[in-house]
Amino acid sequence: ENTFIDNFLVFKDFIVLASRADGLTQFEVFDKKTKELRKINYEDSAYSVEFATNSEYDSPSFRYIYQSLRTPPSVYDYDFRNKKSDLRKTKDVPHFNANQYKTERFFVTVRDGQKVPVTLLMKSDHKKIGEAPALLYGYGSYGSNSDPWFSVSDLSLVDRGFVYAIIHVRGGGEMGRAWTDTGRVLSKKNTFYDFIDATEFLIKENFLHTMFFSGGGYHCYVAAKHPNFLKNKKAAIFNAVVDISNRIGLKIGINEHSDIDAHTVGNIAQLVRVPNTF
Repeated sequence: ENTFIDNFLVFKDFIVLASRADGLTQFEVFDKKTKELRKINYEDSAYSVEFATNSEYDSPSFRYIYQSLRTPPSVYDYDFRNKKSDLRKTKDVPHFNANQYKTERFFVTVRDGQKVPVTLLMKSDHKKIGEAPALLYGYGSYGSNSDPWFSVSDLSLVDRGFVYAIIHVRGGGEMGRAWTDTGRVLSKKNTFYDFIDATEFLIKENFLHTMFFSGGGYHCYVAAKHPNFLKNKKAAIFNAVVDISNRIGLKIGINEHSDIDAHTVGNIAQLVRVPNTF
């Protein structure tokens, strides 16, 4: 139910499936002779994998690219017979040490009972005492995926004591088509509630204190304006990165009409208590 196939490659004796399970990309190798299906395991709790170039049908291995919030893009060859991944190359990042960082990934149960994935990047010695600033990222539209890719700019924040969080809200595509559909049109408010409830969980669990928002405009704006956040003395809302005022005023793009309609924006306006322009 929580796994779907994105792509596949056919080799002489094996088939490699590129799929998503519980929001994470993964590879599974199917042996044509033994009918065995085995999953490739990875080091980090949150990561992203994709096919590299694989041109030989009778190759004894397949090549893929692995990365995470704390691991630069790395090229691996997976040997079909030995069932082992061999590292071939890692992108060189000057003065970078992966051991200085750690990632966490877990699910937060939001108000309607849905479990929303959250991915965190922080210093390896980070302590949950509720004093860290945080950059919260989320994008929940058009079935777009917010995968945990390596970013030097994110590490620069973490080096300064920040926690970087990706909230995989509904409307995105990480958890399949139903995840997209339950975050659009008349259900668009789920995108905002996912972002709000996950952020409140991070505050409650002492992961963070001060918040900055980034990502898809509407839910950043709603989260920053939501009364629960404004009342919470632990959370000082300094900035919602996207200027939403014009977009609430009906200046939305053609593509956005497939996800957002007049009724939905009316709900947004009521939620954040701004004038409804419809």
